[in-house]
Amino acid sequence: MFRRRPYERVRLGQHQVVTPFSPAEDHMVNELRLHGYGTTEIARMVNAYHGHNRSPATINMRLKSLAAEDEDDAS
Repeated sequence: MFRRRPYERVRLGQHQVVTPFSPAEDHMVNELRLHGYGTTEIARMVNAYHGHNRSPATINMRLKSLAAEDEDDAS
């Protein structure tokens, strides 16, 4: 799978640097969800371990993206 480097975008008139999820973050997010943690708890743990500032909403969207990738791989 292709992983992008951090990039800049403008959202609501504000410049942001977007840091894509790493394979290690993806693995951690999936494992924590499988163990029953909610997105707020997952965000706190991922941020503490990987040093990023991921919100619960970002974790939720990433889980949806990973699920969609799994569905595509299964078909």
